[in-house]
Amino acid sequence: TIALDDRAWAETLMGLQALRPAARFVSAAPIMRPLRLIKGEDELAIMRQAGAITEAAFADVLPRLRHGMTTLDLITEVNYQLRRHGSLAPSFVTSFYNMGVNFPFDFHNREETLLLPLDAPVSVSFDFGGVLDGYCYDFGRSVFFGEPGDEYRRVYGLVMGAQSAGIAALRAGNTCEQADAAARAVITDAGYGEAFRHRLGHGIGMDVHEPPFLTAGDKTVLRPGMCFTVEPSIFIPHQLGCRVEDVVVVRENGGEPLTTGFQPLYVVE
Repeated sequence: TIALDDRAWAETLMGLQALRPAARFVSAAPIMRPLRLIKGEDELAIMRQAGAITEAAFADVLPRLRHGMTTLDLITEVNYQLRRHGSLAPSFVTSFYNMGVNFPFDFHNREETLLLPLDAPVSVSFDFGGVLDGYCYDFGRSVFFGEPGDEYRRVYGLVMGAQSAGIAALRAGNTCEQADAAARAVITDAGYGEAFRHRLGHGIGMDVHEPPFLTAGDKTVLRPGMCFTVEPSIFIPHQLGCRVEDVVVVRENGGEPLTTGFQPLYVVE
């Protein structure tokens, strides 16, 4: 019996089948996932440093933000700063979710907006992360080009509050779906439930997306040392968008974020 990683190349499988035609091939996930689920303090130290690299890159991007720059400009700058601060590469495709009353955003045609100027008013939501010693990071913040109105400031506060609730719910003994529900309630109770369009988060480690997931229906019991992204959002295309994301470690009495900077709203005037 030969076990292969779920993401192994088909070419690898066919090569092994040629060498061992009588073998039975199975998924290695039942063996490997439990081993990777709980991070030791040595692994957490690497992930914490990956987070520091990611935040340092973000810090150096912020002074370079200008009205009229494009999403392609942003992607290029973020990727440059990640490498400059020590990341092997982006941990996934650096992405932006930009929304405004005059910005023709659609979740399915981001490529068509890459070269459009980001003219105020527009909210710009970063989604990126670094890689260090084989471990991934995933980070998100939103900034505003122009003068944010009262609604945007309220939405920003709701998203930050939802993240705080989700982090607090990442305590040992809770389930993944309970953490999702705790964060979602903050946004739903304020009347923006339909604008929180995705799960609260996902496991992360040697892959940027790993099971289990912080979402309704995932009844996995949380254990100390598990790592998740906590990434609530309010997205209303053609109007506004706000998203925050940090990697959080499950602890006995609540989650421990590995990054904590850039909490206040950043405005590009």
